[in-house]
Amino acid sequence: MVATLGVGAVIISLRSGRSHQEVMKNSLKTGLEQVFDKVALGRKNNTVHPDDLKSVLGDRSQALLPSFVNPSEVFIADAPINTSTDGVICAVKLNDGAYLGLTANRAVKTLSQAQMNSWPHHGLSSK
Repeated sequence: MVATLGVGAVIISLRSGRSHQEVMKNSLKTGLEQVFDKVALGRKNNTVHPDDLKSVLGDRSQALLPSFVNPSEVFIADAPINTSTDGVICAVKLNDGAYLGLTANRAVKTLSQAQMNSWPHHGLSSK
């Protein structure tokens, strides 16, 4: 009976941990969508420019992105991206080593390390 309770507690703990990760991921997704909306307000053409992203995120990144996001784990595309594509314009590293990316057409998707390695980008605090 003690072993059964222990296994049950482990299962509940694992489910609770996954649930917490999903809440964090959804919160980050909402924050990335808000970043896109702010960048879109100032956009004059069908291109998202890295400088626009940097100015929107800049010092106010904690206001748009959840407080658990470390600015050193926020990345921006090196070049302008056309909004008719699904090119990644911004990405944030997640706790599990994956990344959540925001595309030029406002989609949010999970990126692998291999995708990050092939995407031309720089950190928010660099360039």
